[in-house]
Amino acid sequence: MSFASDVREMLADAAYDVLLAFPDSITWTNRANTEISLTANAGPLEIEEVEFQNIVTEETSRVFTVPQQAGLYARLSNKALTSNVATMTTRAAHGFVAGLQVFIALDTADTVFDGYQVLSTVPTTTTYTFAKTNANVTSAAATGYCRAVVNEGDTITFESAPYEVTRIKVGDGIWCCYELQTRRIQ
Repeated sequence: MSFASDVREMLADAAYDVLLAFPDSITWTNRANTEISLTANAGPLEIEEVEFQNIVTEETSRVFTVPQQAGLYARLSNKALTSNVATMTTRAAHGFVAGLQVFIALDTADTVFDGYQVLSTVPTTTTYTFAKTNANVTSAAATGYCRAVVNEGDTITFESAPYEVTRIKVGDGIWCCYELQTRRIQ
């Protein structure tokens, strides 16, 4: 473990604990129609004036604060690659599903595994696979993290109402939580 990983884990755990004090259940659907149920802090509804393509519309918006560990973030413990299939193992249940895009960052840079990947399968709650054309890599311990990729245009469903993600902010810069600004889809 590196100092950066230790600090990242400590802050991520603290953010998760604080946000779970006010839990709401949401469903996040990315552009590939992959759904994940998440724990979030759903901010209050706001009525605001929004200017879009020179048209002013009144719309209902909401800010969702989502801790990474609630299905968007996982710490890694092992990596392997066999026959162009990479397998990553996480230290705890990750909450990911097949079709999800994730970003992988190992503590020691690794050009084989680091970067954006689309998950092919999720064989267990602590493993996932993705296609990677490369020579085989023997199973080995790995430290670092992976996080789900949230995009503008993704959908959040809260209390049966759909909200489009319009802006994404990672407040602390080390992936502890997302702040998702949304507008209700009418």
